[in-house]
Amino acid sequence: RDAAYERLSFARRRQLHARAAAITREAGGDDLDGMVDLLSLHHFRAQQYAEAWTYARRAGDRARGAAANMAAATHYERALTAARRLGTVGPDEVGEVWTHLGDVCVGSARFDEARDAYGRAARLAVGPEMVAGAILRRARAYERAGRFSIALRDTAKVVSVLEDVDSVEADRLAARALALRSGIRCAQERPADSLRLAETAVAGARAAGEREGLAQALLIVDGMTRTLGRPAGEQNALEALGIYEELGDLTGQSKVHNNLAFELYYVGDWDRALDHLEQARAAAERTGDTVQSALATAFVGEIRVCQGRIE
Repeated sequence: RDAAYERLSFARRRQLHARAAAITREAGGDDLDGMVDLLSLHHFRAQQYAEAWTYARRAGDRARGAAANMAAATHYERALTAARRLGTVGPDEVGEVWTHLGDVCVGSARFDEARDAYGRAARLAVGPEMVAGAILRRARAYERAGRFSIALRDTAKVVSVLEDVDSVEADRLAARALALRSGIRCAQERPADSLRLAETAVAGARAAGEREGLAQALLIVDGMTRTLGRPAGEQNALEALGIYEELGDLTGQSKVHNNLAFELYYVGDWDRALDHLEQARAAAERTGDTVQSALATAFVGEIRVCQGRIE
């Protein structure tokens, strides 16, 4: 097939892909949801860019919903190329696709590509809240890649962009930025700073009704309180877990289960720790997050060593 395809002229390829797209649409009838992957490919290769823009976005969203991050990235990249060729797509729509591309690149640990995508989304964003949202996503990508200093600078940019904005959305974004900042300080092994920032973030998130930032900050408060040797129950982590379950955020759930496993490990409750690690790994795998899944698996190995179960 590949050899035959390579012998075709580019004009002939375009004709065949256009025919394949038409046949696919006819076969799908009124329900094209299961056909969008093929339509994304054939319309794009046929250089029918208006249709490619439509179906590639739909295919990307479908793949992203199924945590097929690499496939989603391919479709979003096609959509963006189609948008460039058309020259008529609005910057808000293009910026949204760049944001989605960044999200799936983070999910597949392609952090450099994610940062580039978020940067492009920020340049296309209209209004301070949208700009701040794109920069905040880029900061998370830097944080995931371990580039903490740059991530901190981006969180400061978020606060600067929102400085004179009086809106609920601005307050929510500021709370999320502060929660991320506290997480970065935690990663830099500065527990006192991390706890102070996280407690401020909790208050700001509660006031703004910001659920995602609240969950992140609660989790950090829980971890840093224990790190500093202060008494702490599981209430903060469990509240964070409840929020992540409410939001359907599997990545957040994975992090909470992983943190609870660490706490149980250090008090010697290894069976419960293993249960949380299995839940952490399952949640990470459902989102396609191979990094979090690998971390949970490695920790299971550590506990097995402690149990003397070397093999």
